[in-house]
Amino acid sequence: MSHTVVLVEDEVFTLQELELTTGWKRLGLQVVGTASDGISGEYLIKEKEPDIVVTDIRLPGQDGLTMLSRCPVNHAVIISGHSDFSYMQQAIRLGVFDYLLKPVEDVELEKTLAALVARIVEEEADLDT
Repeated sequence: MSHTVVLVEDEVFTLQELELTTGWKRLGLQVVGTASDGISGEYLIKEKEPDIVVTDIRLPGQDGLTMLSRCPVNHAVIISGHSDFSYMQQAIRLGVFDYLLKPVEDVELEKTLAALVARIVEEEADLDT
């Protein structure tokens, strides 16, 4: 079964790189939408209700943490160029799965996503019992 992903990133090159170089199918994931700012990201997440959101923090319109706090997101990965401790604290409070610093290597992102998919599968199995 495939799990769904929404990508929210304001840097066009980074967004395209995420879409094209990540082994989504191999990980059992499908990108169902992308957004380049926090407001359209919020609408997209509410519309698609993805299993996973991969987002930057600093976005036009509203930041990624505010966007996540306003959406029904169970699993998120932050990719940020900022190692600001207060951002990390907020991310932890929101239950973000991981906080990766840019530039993120494909292997690092894929390891994180594989671990997150394993967690989701485990949670789904727990719901079935």
